[in-house]
Amino acid sequence: MLTKLRRRSNFFFRLILSYILLLVLAVVLVGYGSYLQFTEQYNEQVQQVNERILSQWSATIDMSIVQKAESIYLGLVTDSFQNADLLHLFTNTADGQYTKIRNVQSLLSTAAATAPDIVESVDMYVLGSSLRVSSLRGVTYGNDPASDSKQKLEWITAAAETGPTSLWLLTDAETRLAGQQPAKRLTFLRPYPLVADRSKQRGFIAIHMHAQLIDQLIANKSSNDESSTLLLDASGKVLASSAPFLPSEGWDDMVSRIVNEPQPSLHQLVDLGGQATIAGYQTLPSYGWRLVSFTPVEEFYSKGRRIRNNVLFTSLAVIAIGLLLAHIFASRFYNPVRTIVTSARAWLEQDHAEVKRKENTSSNEFLMINEMIGGLSVQVNELQRTLSSNLPVMKHNFVYGLLLQGYTSNEEVSARLKLLRSSFPFSRYTAVQIQLPPQQMIEMDTETREFVKFYVMGKAEEQLSHDTMRVMAADLPGDIIGIVVNLEEPAMSTLAERCQDLVSVIYANFMVEATVLLGSTVESALALPDSYKQTEKLSSYLYYLPRVQAVYEVELLRREESQEEIPEELVDSFAKSLRSRQPEVTEQALLLIIEHMAKGSYSLHHCEQRWSETINAFYGYLKEMNFRSKDIVSAYMQEELKEVKHIVEFQQLLFRMIVKTWTMLEKKSNDRTYEVVDRVKSYIEEQYHMPLSLDYLADLVQTSPRYLSKIFKDETGMNFVDYLNSVRMDRAKELLLTTELTVEDISSKTGFNSSAYFIRKFREAHGTTPKMFRQMQQ
Repeated sequence: MLTKLRRRSNFFFRLILSYILLLVLAVVLVGYGSYLQFTEQYNEQVQQVNERILSQWSATIDMSIVQKAESIYLGLVTDSFQNADLLHLFTNTADGQYTKIRNVQSLLSTAAATAPDIVESVDMYVLGSSLRVSSLRGVTYGNDPASDSKQKLEWITAAAETGPTSLWLLTDAETRLAGQQPAKRLTFLRPYPLVADRSKQRGFIAIHMHAQLIDQLIANKSSNDESSTLLLDASGKVLASSAPFLPSEGWDDMVSRIVNEPQPSLHQLVDLGGQATIAGYQTLPSYGWRLVSFTPVEEFYSKGRRIRNNVLFTSLAVIAIGLLLAHIFASRFYNPVRTIVTSARAWLEQDHAEVKRKENTSSNEFLMINEMIGGLSVQVNELQRTLSSNLPVMKHNFVYGLLLQGYTSNEEVSARLKLLRSSFPFSRYTAVQIQLPPQQMIEMDTETREFVKFYVMGKAEEQLSHDTMRVMAADLPGDIIGIVVNLEEPAMSTLAERCQDLVSVIYANFMVEATVLLGSTVESALALPDSYKQTEKLSSYLYYLPRVQAVYEVELLRREESQEEIPEELVDSFAKSLRSRQPEVTEQALLLIIEHMAKGSYSLHHCEQRWSETINAFYGYLKEMNFRSKDIVSAYMQEELKEVKHIVEFQQLLFRMIVKTWTMLEKKSNDRTYEVVDRVKSYIEEQYHMPLSLDYLADLVQTSPRYLSKIFKDETGMNFVDYLNSVRMDRAKELLLTTELTVEDISSKTGFNSSAYFIRKFREAHGTTPKMFRQMQQ
């Protein structure tokens, strides 16, 4: 029993233990991560909500109180018929103006009635006369001993002396209960007229808000949480508060920090009265007031702790359920493992050469399985190595068979694809042939040639592969790379574009001018030999398409049935250009014939026929000129003809033959000319001291002076007179340097008819006189 339990524990209890550890770790990580995530998101949302609430209440206070007070003031001071009495009392004495005073009180009452929920009264204060007209208390004077207005008007006097053009301040309310201090109210005070020079101000209009109006607004804002809200003016004075008691410790510093903060709104953690508090504020745009909210951190994070507790209890419940499921799953998972252990034990018992090791492992299930898997792994690895080493050969044989031999069934194709760990998932197939130029490949050494082929195959599979294509390439005889493409029908244009790019890549890396031929698409891999035969037929057209890098079967195979003919006039025009001996015309005639072959819809047979007629026209011209073909076509040219790859190279070689023919014809004509010019030059060099003329020399060589002048300049590059003077000048220089003869003597001996003419010509040729020339050389 113990042995059985020990064997079972080797795997079963370790399995269940791993389940438990994974479960606990996952629950802890997910639970803790969820707590952090939810808490962080909750805290951010609370801050955002708090910011929005402050912003909304700031806008409410600004709109409902500040802007309303300014609107009432502007309505009162606007110069119109309705408030003329008000403006009159500001600018004139009030004595005897009872009617106007009553009208003004009525006007002020009407203004206060426009916002009865926020405005307590609207008062008019006239400086100098101490007149006060109130919508609530009627008319009073500052010197009235029966009223307490003198004490109440002290803030008016202070505002007149030092205050700004507009002022919000706290004043005592008009009404109060007996025995109690008057409540504080918020008053909007603005002078009339509204000028910065206080000496020109005639009085004030005060708009008194209801006592504790803003306190009630702020209290409503803070009624649903534990936060405290205050309204501070620009100097830091508390205008309203929802907190009856504020901590004395650190309060002044906190107010100073908030007032001096440049940002219009801010939320941050502060220490207020020894308690961690989230402080936030929003600035009212009109007068720089700041609505400030203080929320204890304990309250701020209280809901986050509830989330933590919920996550903790949920995690514990998940762990409990997971333990039960782990036991169930481990028990079920062990049943197939038991079969594996039994097989492993049987496998070990067959290994008689390692009895001792078998005894050590038979009691340990892990070791038994490990021994069996180790042995199987060795065998599988050997099989995989054998298969991997043969994959290139298998792929080559597969592609070769698909393109050149063909398979008899789709099942055979599928089986070979499975061995190659590949597949052809699409419905269409096409054969592609990459032709590498034979001459360039022959010039490479064996290692380089094989590397180029290997690179082209790999690059083809990489570059042509696409979401709608599967590509497999192999080396075929004759410097040809055969490619099998499995594709969707609409992807044919994409394949042609990628073939163009592939040719460019091959040329950029190896300077090898490859050509790609695309066969037509077929519906089955068994029909790929037909597609490949089309690529071979297309290769015949490459001779007449030298600059085409990728050829698609639709472009050319339809030309096989064409009955069109290249105009015979093109060949006749070429034959005529030969007799004109004009290189540009002849070359253009050849290029025009080649262009028709490349761009027209002519069959291959007809192109070959017309090109043969063009060559025969050239040989006919040679015969007319009494030349044999071997006189023009040298042994070297014959070797070049064998290496011609396309018609453009043939055209260039043919044009060289034509130019050579013209050159030889020209030489025959020029032999006589050279003999005449040579006789004239010899005579000049011998008789330069004699009086010579063109007519005399023309008679000497039995030709006309005009013709002699032309051929003499053609051969020497100089006219007769310049050449004669050049010979005479060279002789004169020699005499100047080697003899003591005078300039006059030298002039006479070198054929110049006067010394003055000689000196002038010498200066033109050498930039100095003969005498100075002799002195400089000596």
